[in-house]
Amino acid sequence: MAGDIVISLKTTEPEIKKVLKSNLILATYFFYVILMILIYRNTSKNGNLGTVFSPYASGLLLYCNLLGSIAIAVFSAVICNKEYQANLLFIYSTNLKRDYFLLFKQLTIFCFSLLLGLTSLLLGVIFDAIINANALPWYKLIVQLISIVFCLFLVGNLSFTLHLLTRNFVYSLSIPIFLIFFEPAIHRFSSGIFLIKTLIVFNTYSFLNNFFSNLKYGSIIIIPENRAYNSLLVSFFILLGYLIFMFCVQFAFIKSEKFTSK
Repeated sequence: MAGDIVISLKTTEPEIKKVLKSNLILATYFFYVILMILIYRNTSKNGNLGTVFSPYASGLLLYCNLLGSIAIAVFSAVICNKEYQANLLFIYSTNLKRDYFLLFKQLTIFCFSLLLGLTSLLLGVIFDAIINANALPWYKLIVQLISIVFCLFLVGNLSFTLHLLTRNFVYSLSIPIFLIFFEPAIHRFSSGIFLIKTLIVFNTYSFLNNFFSNLKYGSIIIIPENRAYNSLLVSFFILLGYLIFMFCVQFAFIKSEKFTSK
């Protein structure tokens, strides 16, 4: 067992360096940071804005669900694609347990999701201090951060799963991004249509709506109220169900012969 772990770490070390040194990943992250700064610069800093609790700390976190979803989709597709390019699949199928491969990828996606969320929160707190906004209590900001990281982790796994199964960047990027930006379109049709209540995108915004109630009209971004939104617990368990389902699909696929034949 200890030998397997040593082999795993030694074998994946070059791949970890490749991920960290990926120009595409670095460019995506810095582009994300620049967009966050531009959101601040392009927002009117009038008197009404300062009356909204933590307009930037909460607002940039909520924007993180939009911009961060693009970044995490790119990141998750890249780390999956690098495994196919590295020709390590034969090694994973023999010397190493494939469980380590999947666990490593999940931890990597989670860490990048956390990095995006922490970046948004840090910039938001700085911007709040600049305009002397009423600060939201830290424990509420931490809860908001956790909710955003959970949603980003979900999107990252969706992109990773699609690329793992299809080995296609178009599918692994376009489908998650489409789902994130599709919510406003289904928002007007959600009332009275039961099936919409089970969609991942509908429950993502329903889930976040419960944590960002401090953002009202006049702040830089809000989630429109919707009577058809599910409750917090219902949305959480629906999203958790999607996440567990993707874990099962990933696990079943890497255990199959199709994984090594890709």
